[in-house]
Amino acid sequence: MTSLYRFISPFLISLYGLLARTVLSGKLRETCAIRWSLKSGKSEHAFKDLDRAAIGESPIWIHAASGEFEYAKSVIRALVAAGETDIVVSYFSLTYAENIRRFPGVKASFPLPFDRYDWMRDLIKWLNPRCLLIARTDAWPMLIDAATDSKVPTLLFSATFHAGSKRMAPWARGLTSATLSKINEIHCVSTDDASLLRKLGAQHVHVAGDSRYDQVLARLENPKPVPEKLKRALMPTVFVAGSIWDEDVPPVLEASLEKA
Repeated sequence: MTSLYRFISPFLISLYGLLARTVLSGKLRETCAIRWSLKSGKSEHAFKDLDRAAIGESPIWIHAASGEFEYAKSVIRALVAAGETDIVVSYFSLTYAENIRRFPGVKASFPLPFDRYDWMRDLIKWLNPRCLLIARTDAWPMLIDAATDSKVPTLLFSATFHAGSKRMAPWARGLTSATLSKINEIHCVSTDDASLLRKLGAQHVHVAGDSRYDQVLARLENPKPVPEKLKRALMPTVFVAGSIWDEDVPPVLEASLEKA
């Protein structure tokens, strides 16, 4: 299945590029323009902020699409605590680029090229990563293929999949299964995730929990002071819940009523 995708992906990417230049606007056009300028690790524009000598001969490479970087923060802290200094991070969405660039422990960051095998192969050859760690679910087929062929170990962490995901649709399921089966290790959130991943053909699946919780605990241990003006505006106490699922609403409401 990935062999077929390897053949058709250049045409799909070219079509998307044409649409971006003629139809799309704003962030989507900007995102596409940057990725067309990347193409491979040989592109000067792609890595103008990367000093090849400074990042080490064989860095640890972490990929986080966008907000998935929140799941990677605790992993980066643990790596730094273990003495790792050569950590680079790639991303897909430009909206999180500055957040990633400024995070302590990230030596360099860059946008990931579009998912063409030759572009990913050239990037891996240039970067020479020791391993590739992917946050959440953003495992691109050609990225994994190129890493596998280059003998770069791959690991998916804080992974979660559900039956209603677009990756599980009839037109995508085969490609999802083929991609997951090539990842060396998958550390997922729950036993339900593990069961689904194994049915898809994933190998070496472990239930390791959600690294976002570690990030939440880190923020609780190092809270930022609330400006006095905001404190006064929030009196009496205001309970805020953001980015929650429907099933989270009842316990959140119960907790907020108890607090009140």
